[in-house]
Amino acid sequence: MISVENISKSYKDIEVLKDVSLKLDEGEILALVGETGSGKTTLAYLIAGTIKPDGGKIIFRGKGLDKINRKEFAKMVGIVYQSPRDSISHRFSVFEAIAEPLVIHKVFDDESAGKIKNALREVQLPVDDYFMRKYPHELSGGELQRVAIARALILEPDLLIADEATSFLDPSVQAKILRLLLNLQNERGISMIFVTHDIGVARKVSDRVAVLHDGRIVENSPTHHIIENPQHEYTKRLIDAVKSSKISDL
Repeated sequence: MISVENISKSYKDIEVLKDVSLKLDEGEILALVGETGSGKTTLAYLIAGTIKPDGGKIIFRGKGLDKINRKEFAKMVGIVYQSPRDSISHRFSVFEAIAEPLVIHKVFDDESAGKIKNALREVQLPVDDYFMRKYPHELSGGELQRVAIARALILEPDLLIADEATSFLDPSVQAKILRLLLNLQNERGISMIFVTHDIGVARKVSDRVAVLHDGRIVENSPTHHIIENPQHEYTKRLIDAVKSSKISDL
């Protein structure tokens, strides 16, 4: 689906990504794992097309991102951000938050209300008018993140990027959101990039893990291979750090 070839990216004098290459298959869940500053979020947003690389290229289904209409590609990629309280306007009701991508892409029509209700059902939230009129401050963290997921999926994207989408939630809610994302990915058959600093979370959700350290990919293998037989010292440290994880099993 996506091929990243020798990508580099700097912010001013700081080199964030250094000659990074990887591939994402159709229907695959890839976890980008690394500590803060490793370059994982930058790589995810380069793939999403929201920022441009300094060098290298990104190929989507055989065509360079620079050759694809940006508005059309934006409809193919849904993003779930770390904090929905920052990514969803406090002025929007639940209905308005989920409807916003439809409005932005000028595809809001008579059928949109039904689509929004279906999206709420998919993320296991109420579809009555009372709930849809609620504002972010009236929702729990878990409810608001479910709204953010519904919003990311409303345009039926081919790729979903979850950027530390569960890191601010308590462990019990985190497990429920992870389970929801897995179910949605399985039902829709979409590809997913899951950005996380926690390799324990990556183990639970991903088919493959790419470990980033200091702007480079130091390991990129099927998840069970990396967990059972890590090759790089940095990966070993990540695994040691979560051996006592209290996150509930999926």
